[in-house]
Amino acid sequence: MCKNTSVFIIAIVAVAMIGVMVPSVFADEYEIYYKFEERWNWFGSINESGKAGEFSYPSFIGIDSKDIVYVLDNGRVQKFTTEGELISVWNNVGRIGGDFNSKDELYMVETKPVYQIIKLSDTGNIIETWGTSDSDDVKIDLIGDMNPQLFIDNSDNLYIGDYKYISTSPTIIEIKVSKYSPDGQLLQNFQNMGMPRAQDEDGNLYAGTSYRDDWSNPSCEIIKYNSMGNPIDQFGSCLNSGGVMAMDSNGNLVVGGGEEGYQWGVISIFDSDGKILASWGGGRNLGEVDHRFVSGIALDSQNKIFFTDNARHSVYVYTPVTPIASFVDQSKDPQHYIDRYFNEPTYKDWFDDNYSQYSSIYEAVGADENNKKLLQSMSLNPL
Repeated sequence: MCKNTSVFIIAIVAVAMIGVMVPSVFADEYEIYYKFEERWNWFGSINESGKAGEFSYPSFIGIDSKDIVYVLDNGRVQKFTTEGELISVWNNVGRIGGDFNSKDELYMVETKPVYQIIKLSDTGNIIETWGTSDSDDVKIDLIGDMNPQLFIDNSDNLYIGDYKYISTSPTIIEIKVSKYSPDGQLLQNFQNMGMPRAQDEDGNLYAGTSYRDDWSNPSCEIIKYNSMGNPIDQFGSCLNSGGVMAMDSNGNLVVGGGEEGYQWGVISIFDSDGKILASWGGGRNLGEVDHRFVSGIALDSQNKIFFTDNARHSVYVYTPVTPIASFVDQSKDPQHYIDRYFNEPTYKDWFDDNYSQYSSIYEAVGADENNKKLLQSMSLNPL
């Protein structure tokens, strides 16, 4: 199974932002459907962490192999069950989100007094440090002007992104990605690869890239690399170019925004070939749901999507649902189909033979409780 954690992204090269609302229309052609389940507590103060269980500018979310949810906000980590029950709080540990290895050890970035990678046990104890100091357990080269980023692949190798300003007017940022073995041996440096955010079962890496040649010529995409760091594909748009990423258990890439998208709450799902399977959000009217700034994203073992909203000081939870069967006329009462199923043997046989993907006639016609609030995905036109 692919790993399911993700971290916040910094654009590789950013020149300007264009405040354009992208047109959207409701669509039913997507292959994957999710419904909004719940929003966890919020607080919201840039200088305070709030009470336990509240959030203030959450910037990272990760889920370990036991389905324990970790949320980073204002220099503390809070652990929850997937139902939102608070387990514990680690204070004054980690400033930037990280990733888990196969042992459920959490790597995070510390920024004070110097840049440092810390490895934490499941109780929040620091068990190893990576950095430039002689006192660090593992020596690595961090020479950038910005906070380093990290990603852990399926073999527990660490990818550490180091950033340096090339120009401040316009703003141009160069990234160097270094790959380390689990014991800290430098394996490879990548000078022209975006910061990896996800990896599929074939070893391919996915990075979000966005840049501006000028105000009138935006260019954003998700870049797919082979294991050697060579680009092999690109897809997506400025609204879904990979602000944060995670892989689901089916090998699909779940993406939270991009240069504009992460600031408008866009969630998109792609298969490994770049075909878009679902997309919703964008700060537009979705009834009770109005998320804005996707700063971290992760999936549990049931493919539920959890993401942090830095602007709403919240965690949002979406649950996968099965779309209503194509034969259903939604202007009719679902009971019409249910009655036929139980009263007409030939109808029952026809349904059972042709719609075995549904657990019941109730689910197929939308009468199942989990389908009553089926989320209508939105079609996002690429820029």
